[in-house]
Amino acid sequence: TSLGSGESVTFEWIYTITGSVGQTYFFSGYATSSGPTTNTSTSETGSISQYSVTVTPTTIATGTTTNTTFTWTVYNRGGAVVKQVAISIPSPLTSNCSATKGWGYVSNTPPANWTSTTTGAPVSSVTFTANNPVDTYGIPIGGSKDFKITFNCVPQVISDTAYNFPVLITDKNNNQTTINTTITVTAYLLTLTAYDEDCTSAAPASKDADGDSRYCFKATLTSGGSPASGKPITYNITSG
Repeated sequence: TSLGSGESVTFEWIYTITGSVGQTYFFSGYATSSGPTTNTSTSETGSISQYSVTVTPTTIATGTTTNTTFTWTVYNRGGAVVKQVAISIPSPLTSNCSATKGWGYVSNTPPANWTSTTTGAPVSSVTFTANNPVDTYGIPIGGSKDFKITFNCVPQVISDTAYNFPVLITDKNNNQTTINTTITVTAYLLTLTAYDEDCTSAAPASKDADGDSRYCFKATLTSGGSPASGKPITYNITSG
């Protein structure tokens, strides 16, 4: 019902956008209290298109060096079957994550009955193409398909940075449309390390469930590789 000083919360609304292709839209909002009213915050302007593309996840921590798969879902609201989807990968690019931090391409997963090719070394784009007959295996009108790319590292940033991944969509009549998608690399990285109960010694491989033995867990939060102090960290038991 209210927010105290220093608190934050995210509100989410889901809308259906209607109109003609090419029309634009945006959202704006503000907050009020018993006294002042905040500034009005306005979103980026969107444009109604024949296609829409979503990417998940939309955010990843800086310097992540474990394999992470991003999924682009392409929705066809056009007038013909989609036969090809090409996703461009922005710089910085890398093929050696131990030497440089960038978008380190590992692999991709096309939908069933689609093939893929890559461009560049390091890889700078992935093109997915439907097998023939396109009318059978392409993205039908009103349908959607998922296109996946896996990276084993992402750029190192010192502040939250948005990277644009353009998606070029080609229908069976060779009409093309580019939809921009964004992945944000956040400067914050959280690591959780287990120790023995003295919080110093290495964690043993196992402990007796005797109701008294303990492990110690330490969380380390960094921003752009440097320690970030004064930030709240919440612990939750997710199983057991």
